[in-house]
Amino acid sequence: MSVKETKELVQFTVALVKAGADVLADGKVSLADVFALLEGLKLAPAALDGVANVPAEFSTLTEAEKAALLAEVAKLDLANDVLEAWAERVLNTAIVLGALVADYVKASQKP
Repeated sequence: MSVKETKELVQFTVALVKAGADVLADGKVSLADVFALLEGLKLAPAALDGVANVPAEFSTLTEAEKAALLAEVAKLDLANDVLEAWAERVLNTAIVLGALVADYVKASQKP
């Protein structure tokens, strides 16, 4: 199984975090901020359409697929390096927790 749906959800989340951080950078909403938000929102249909498949993708997540998801998070580039590091840690933790929950569900199922 691929992680297509999970990757699209991560890309959407990264785009929204970036747009939100850009607005917060100067405390004002500019036309550029609106366009950045709209660009991120363009990813919503693909990200949310297959969101029901994300748990199944996590249940078969390989180390290579996890690394690919973490690489998507690493694409986050914010003007505030402290906020960027925090956002990356949160998203990375979400990916790791998703994999741990999937592992627990598999381990707790009766053979």
